[in-house]
Amino acid sequence: TTTVALRLVEDGVFQFTTPIAELLPAFGQADKQCINVFHLLTQTGGLPIDTPGVPPTVIADLEQYAAWTYDRPASGRPGEQVAYSVLVAHSVLGLFMQRASGRPFKDLVQELVLEPLGMRDTAFGPRPDLMARRCPLAPANYLLAPSHARAAAVAASHVARITGYATQPGAVVPGGGAFSTLADMARFAEMLRGGGELDGQRILSPAMIELARRNHTGRMPNE
Repeated sequence: TTTVALRLVEDGVFQFTTPIAELLPAFGQADKQCINVFHLLTQTGGLPIDTPGVPPTVIADLEQYAAWTYDRPASGRPGEQVAYSVLVAHSVLGLFMQRASGRPFKDLVQELVLEPLGMRDTAFGPRPDLMARRCPLAPANYLLAPSHARAAAVAASHVARITGYATQPGAVVPGGGAFSTLADMARFAEMLRGGGELDGQRILSPAMIELARRNHTGRMPNE
């Protein structure tokens, strides 16, 4: 998801400083009009870390889940704290990129990353052929011990939730709804290690890779 965002910046579709509300006006409610692409990429936009009570069907719907944030205020001023909003921020970013490019999020990932890198066993959403090979999520075995009963319950709830939204028919979850293999992920990692290129296919420029490797949040802790 973030690689696609960086590529669209390189292609001039939008800038790091482009406010999210410029293309998603409703997102600017509750004083969030200053949150921009850079804030979402660095997890400094103040969007929530989790959304307890939101059903998997909503998380799996890009439009609905991003809209869940619209009338909710950020937890602080943009850029002043780090909080890894894996599901929420990436869904907002995914919808923003969809609007900016005029192409569905899944098509952007396919065209800009997966196809050029030959990642044939990777998809956002439950592609039927991959589901037949899926390794199910399960709590770690050590949690079966009586002393870990409370942690086991938390793990089981997370497993059920993640499995629920990731396997919804037609799911689009930019922050946690992809299925892949070690071989495909190795190709993705090699592209990054090679300065944005693999087997003659350039995904990002060396300059963008170097920029992405920098520490943009200083010594701020991840909340």
